[in-house]
Amino acid sequence: MRFIFYICLIFNFLISESFRSNEESVFEKIEINNTKLNKRSNINFIREKNNILNSSINTNKKEIDNLFKEFNFIHKKPRKNIGKAIYLKYIDYPNKVLKNEKFKITIKGTITNNIYDNIETRFINKRDVNILNPFKQWKYINNSLENEYIFKIKSKNFVMPSIQVLFYKNNIVVDVFKLSPLKLEYNEIGNNNLYFSGVIANNLELVTHKTKQYSNNNLMTILELKGINSNLEDFRLEGIENQGFSSIENDILNQTVIYYALIPLHTSEIRFEYYNSLKNSMIKFSSDIILEEDIISTQVDLDPNKSKLLVYEHLFFIFIILLFIILYIVYRKYLFLLGFFISLILYIFYNLPNKFILIKENTPIYILPTQKSTIFYRTKSLKNVELVINKRGYSKIIFKKSNSTNKLVGWVKDIDVIKN
Repeated sequence: MRFIFYICLIFNFLISESFRSNEESVFEKIEINNTKLNKRSNINFIREKNNILNSSINTNKKEIDNLFKEFNFIHKKPRKNIGKAIYLKYIDYPNKVLKNEKFKITIKGTITNNIYDNIETRFINKRDVNILNPFKQWKYINNSLENEYIFKIKSKNFVMPSIQVLFYKNNIVVDVFKLSPLKLEYNEIGNNNLYFSGVIANNLELVTHKTKQYSNNNLMTILELKGINSNLEDFRLEGIENQGFSSIENDILNQTVIYYALIPLHTSEIRFEYYNSLKNSMIKFSSDIILEEDIISTQVDLDPNKSKLLVYEHLFFIFIILLFIILYIVYRKYLFLLGFFISLILYIFYNLPNKFILIKENTPIYILPTQKSTIFYRTKSLKNVELVINKRGYSKIIFKKSNSTNKLVGWVKDIDVIKN
């Protein structure tokens, strides 16, 4: 009898310990995965930047080194059959430009003698100007040349480059044409606008916006943005310290980015503006913070009332009770009858419904009963919840969110429980 009873107690202890360790390991994995995700996002961004650079430099090292160096062209002997063979000019460019705005400059020309087999472009004496597609190939159709370069100005002290075009024959420079630098009017916008995101575009679309719990004090909000003729790489939310790009899909002008920001827990919306270069005006965006419940959904399976372990415990108790009945019928000893009643009482006691407690308004509900555990929900009013167990100053509870039928499991501090 003692042997069977001890087996019952040991089995019950092992079951409860297994459930507890399983619960903690699941949520520890969640928090670890969140950390890994954040690190992986930063790594992806670094890789993406490198890919952007690599894709724009599809040329040899010599051309890269010489990109901003002027070629001193000296005729060592008369050029036969060339004469005044080349003429280039600017045909399309803006008169006014904005800081960090991407803009196009189109160059077109004619060649009277088709003796060249390669063309190289260099950008000379520039300052605070980025050329975003410096190695773009020239189009050549019916003795006509055309190319379109994309520029971006970084400050008011900018100087546009002179553009030097080198014409090769059998890897030897045989002619050079140089365009004088353009004179463009410079302006800045949004300097006194706290909501200006730094983006200048023909159009900007907020594709998706998701937010999830990051820590006890912060949320991670993620924006997917799509821009046309945009500088989305300059996107930034004012007043947020920890923010950045998770990924950038870039063809220089038309971009899609995934942007993350860690925002205070009490933030209710994200607001920003961009400058629409077609409408010449600021366009406002506002998006509510709605907490995603990917972490919370994992907890539903940890409801003790839905646990497979609970089924096993019920079956074990039933087995012990039936065993004592069979032993009593076979041996007719009152000791087995006593064991039957004790097992039955333990089974009834074990399956008594949980006690209900009242917790305060704005009570934080934690994933684990630890000080640094993630808060995944706050009560909006006084709330009756089902008490499962008390542990080291915390109470494990089962509850339902407002307007929800799903039961969730969490931990609250005992100080947030209203005493009866």
